[in-house]
Amino acid sequence: MELRSFSRQPDGILANPRLGREEVLEGEHPQDARLARQSIWLSPSLIAEYIQLFFNFIIGTIGLSLAIKFILMIRNDVNLKLEHNVREELDKIATCKSRYFENQCEPHMRVPALEVRCNEWSKCMNKEIVSGSDYQWAKAWARTLAEVINAFFEAFSIRSFLFILISIIGIIFVTNTSFGSYRVYLNNKDTKSVRHA
Repeated sequence: MELRSFSRQPDGILANPRLGREEVLEGEHPQDARLARQSIWLSPSLIAEYIQLFFNFIIGTIGLSLAIKFILMIRNDVNLKLEHNVREELDKIATCKSRYFENQCEPHMRVPALEVRCNEWSKCMNKEIVSGSDYQWAKAWARTLAEVINAFFEAFSIRSFLFILISIIGIIFVTNTSFGSYRVYLNNKDTKSVRHA
């Protein structure tokens, strides 16, 4: 009994170097060996998976960029409102200071009739401005977010908003379902062709 020397190639086919020909492994169909030789990168199922992944990546990137732009827009609005509030407070302080000195409210020159007003102006001009405290920040965020949402819903009716939302969800759902069905179809087609061979 002669031992034959075979070497296994990467595609699953045994090659006999002495005879210079390829033989199929025992128990394997010739169809399986041919399919094994095909490049995996040319598989329609794999291509469909990559296209679906790319599509979902694009949708996710668009959604993420819109969310980031929305947050940055609100943050800019909040910063502008906080700056506006600080400017208003500085204007009030400047007004109080000018009235304090115009009416000669220094303690040694103060007129008794202006005692209450001078005390108010003194408190006002000595008020410390705390810009960007957590309370002011949260209040400005809530106010700005409410304004943006109200402006958004004033521009759109509920029907148009629901139509846009359902359209976006529908496109994503239909596309992913189509790619999934296509892969199932290809897998069933491949298994049927292997069974019939």
